[in-house]
Amino acid sequence: MTDISGFLEGFERFHAKYIAGEESLFSRLRQGQNPGALVISCCDSRVDPGMLMGADPGDLFVVRNVGNLVPPYRNGAEMPGIRADIEFAVKGLEVE
Repeated sequence: MTDISGFLEGFERFHAKYIAGEESLFSRLRQGQNPGALVISCCDSRVDPGMLMGADPGDLFVVRNVGNLVPPYRNGAEMPGIRADIEFAVKGLEVE
C-alpha cells in the first residue's frame, strides 16, 4: 500500500466492521483499557499481533520492539522503555 487512498479505504473497512456495527464495543473502550493479555512482539511491519490472534480492539496490550527482545533487568540498564511498558501493563492495567 503506497498511496493514501489505500489507507483511507482500510479505515473505512475498520469503521464498518468495528465502529458502525459495534457501538457497545467502542462505548466500553472509551471508558478505559482492560486488555486480557500483554503481548511482546517484534516491530516488523509484516506482523500484527492482533490480526494473528484474531483479537478485537482492546483485547491485547501490545509492546513492539526490535526482535521482540526484553533484556534482563539491571539497574540503569539500556532499554528502560520496555520495562516501563511491562510495568504499566501489569501494575497500571492489571493484565494477568
